[in-house]
Amino acid sequence: IGCPIRDELLVLPDVQQARQEFGFGDDKPIVFVSGGSQGAKEINDVILLAIVELTKKYYVIHQCGDNNFDEVSKQVARIEEEEKSSFGSAIQAGYKLFAHMNIRQVANAYAAADVVVARSGSASFEIAAAGKPVILIPLKSSANGHQLANAREFASYGAIVMEQDNVTPHLLLYEIDKAYQDREGIGALIKKFARPQAAAIIARELIDAMV
Repeated sequence: IGCPIRDELLVLPDVQQARQEFGFGDDKPIVFVSGGSQGAKEINDVILLAIVELTKKYYVIHQCGDNNFDEVSKQVARIEEEEKSSFGSAIQAGYKLFAHMNIRQVANAYAAADVVVARSGSASFEIAAAGKPVILIPLKSSANGHQLANAREFASYGAIVMEQDNVTPHLLLYEIDKAYQDREGIGALIKKFARPQAAAIIARELIDAMV
């Protein structure tokens, strides 16, 4: 059946319009890093360690979570200052940080993204509906290991899975590059994991059960 997703994510905005919403040009691909509603400190940390190399090649949309926003903002400002004579301007122009995102911003992020980095909760079905190559980093402490189970299932449809303890800046960059290079093939396969009618099926089953 799948997991219901928001209607606004079933039909995404135009790609060029979405890129413009974030102030990005056409000269670099885009990576959307999503930590989910709570954010993901482990993902945030590795993105900060990789930010210089990452923004040399990609534009980055990073949703880090409300609880992590102040710390991530401070770290980004520090890195920009340290790199101001070299790559600081590239980070400033090519990296957009959000504590959380409203539905319009999420839709634009999925539309604009060439590669997604995320946990493997219910957002997996949003990513599948968007047909985007994804690198999943399952939450190690998720209840009953459900995120790892989700990731393993999604991997059979082309998702790249990295264990949280094994994620390093170098390996993450390698996997992002690999996903981008094969983005059309991976995206088409991932699209097959989508279940756009999940909400309607669940509603119909509930109604039938009540009759």
